[in-house]
Amino acid sequence: MKNKNIYLTNQDVFKSFLKYFLPLSLLVISISFLYYTSIKNTNINVLKQSEIFRVGLQSDTFQDEFRMIASDLLILSSHWELWEVANVISTIDMEALEYEFLVFSKSKDIYDQVRLLDQNGMELIRVNIRGGEPQLVKKEKLQFKGERYYFKDTISLVYPVSTMWTN
Repeated sequence: MKNKNIYLTNQDVFKSFLKYFLPLSLLVISISFLYYTSIKNTNINVLKQSEIFRVGLQSDTFQDEFRMIASDLLILSSHWELWEVANVISTIDMEALEYEFLVFSKSKDIYDQVRLLDQNGMELIRVNIRGGEPQLVKKEKLQFKGERYYFKDTISLVYPVSTMWTN
């Protein structure tokens, strides 16, 4: 019987390394990469679905709020006193209109202020919410809002070509 050399040479160790360790390492790395990619794609899909849900929810909320504001404007525009103000009728009952604004503001409980402006931008009525309660602003504290963007934008819808205002 021949005496086998029980000592491995460096070359033999290297060959064994290449033969066993490298394929196993590549297999582990491949499986790990596939697992990582799968988890990453799952997380991305979950985030996409979550964002789609949030955007849809925000869109629904915005639409609901817009519908509510539009319906409030329709209700306010149907008040006889507002028609009188708009048509400059001399029998305007401002106290009744102020009361309507107070009741409206209290019942809606979402607006910080409710204002009625004349065609020049001067406040005729303003209701502020203070401490959760609507309060009518005194006549001497009413303000001119004719230079504000919201007034200019709105009045231009009523009077598209106007010589009353200069930019």
